[in-house]
Amino acid sequence: MSTSSTFSDGVPVTAQGEPHFDLIITQIEARIVQVTASLNPSYSVEGHSYSKGEYLEILGRQLEQMMKLRAQSHPFEIVTRG
Repeated sequence: MSTSSTFSDGVPVTAQGEPHFDLIITQIEARIVQVTASLNPSYSVEGHSYSKGEYLEILGRQLEQMMKLRAQSHPFEIVTRG
């Protein structure tokens, strides 16, 4: 798979114009590690509440969705001989 720094609507894409799921997945995983390492579980800033647990759930759903999309973008066929 060739890579490119080309972006389409903020989503990194390959040279063929397909979404670069591996890069997106790596970025989400890095963010999960960063948030998990943070000491602030929940906090409020200027009237806006932030919950570490809810944010991690969102990131987890995004990660799952990107992994499914990556799997769908590379369908495979099982060939058996008998």
